[in-house]
Formats: sequence, structure tokens, C-alpha cells
Amino acid sequence: MSNIDKNNKMENFECLETKTIYEGKLFNVEHRRLRLPDGKEAQWDMVKHNGAAAVLPITNDGKLLLVRQYREGAKAITLELPAGKLDPGEDPETCALREMEEETGWRAEKIKFLMRLHPASAYLSEVIHIYLAEGLKPGKVNLDADEFVTIETHSLADVLQMIDDGEITDSKTLAGVLYYARLCYHTSGLQGGND
Repeated sequence: MSNIDKNNKMENFECLETKTIYEGKLFNVEHRRLRLPDGKEAQWDMVKHNGAAAVLPITNDGKLLLVRQYREGAKAITLELPAGKLDPGEDPETCALREMEEETGWRAEKIKFLMRLHPASAYLSEVIHIYLAEGLKPGKVNLDADEFVTIETHSLADVLQMIDDGEITDSKTLAGVLYYARLCYHTSGLQGGND
């Protein structure tokens, strides 16, 4: 028997019980008991996260401003969009602007919402809000004690080549850059499409 939903009953998932089994600095872990559309029950573990904001800063000469930093989950030094975790109740745009200045030392005159991303929706509640920032002006770097970053600028063409070569694997960066590339090639008025 197939569990393919032919009758649009997906909304019939019901959470019957939630128990927090771990509380951490960045996230909590919940164990959930669910009722499935067919009436049966299932157990589910969920990582609860406040969400994050990321920003793709475009320099005044049309380059992409990225940060290189060590990521323990990947066991690698990665090239990424500046990003950070939302404080409880914080506006994602405010977070994106704050994180950009703290990590890169640049502020933006203009910010535009690009997209929302669920990096691992099967077990993670995190939503990443991704923005485009233009009209950069000098600000002040203010890194956390455990942050060590290098700031880099690259043309869109070079970043797309790094994606093709597998050098950039971070999901928010892939999504943000590819979305921006689509805008550059299909929308007039944005810089960077001919690099």
C-alpha cells in the first residue's frame, strides 16, 4: 500500500506531545509524538532554532562580499554570506544588517529581501531569511569572541565558478548567490550580471 497523498490530506498531521530533551546555546532538541494522516502515530525528533538572517552584500564596483570562516559541522573553512542567528523576536532585516556590519565592517544604504530558506526541513525548524545589500559604506567590525573571519570580494562569475567547482557548499550561500545570479541575468537595473 502506498503512502502517496492523492487526496490532499497532508494537513492532517497532528502533534500530540512535545518534550524538550536538550537545551543548548544555539538550539533545543524536542521529541515529538505525531498522529499521521492515516491515524497511526510516529515519533519525531526536531531541532528547534530561532532562525537566522543572511545577507549578500554587493560592493560599489559590483563585487560580492563574502566571509571565509571555519565551520565545525563541515570540518572545513568555508566561503559564505555574512549571517547570524536571530535573537528572540528580532526582525530578520535588522539581524541581517547587524551581522553584515559586525562581520565585514560595512553598512548598507539599501537592503532588499530575496528569499526564505529551510536548510533541513525534515528535522530542523530553522528558517534563514536572505537579503541583498547595496550602497555599502564603512562601518565597524565587531566579531564575537569565537569568530575568526577573512573578508573577500569576488565577481559573480568567479563565485558561480566556485559553486560549479564544489568550493562553495554552504546552502544559504548557494541559494542566495544563485537567486542573485537569476536577478542579474533576468532583471534590469542590478549590477554584476556581466562580470
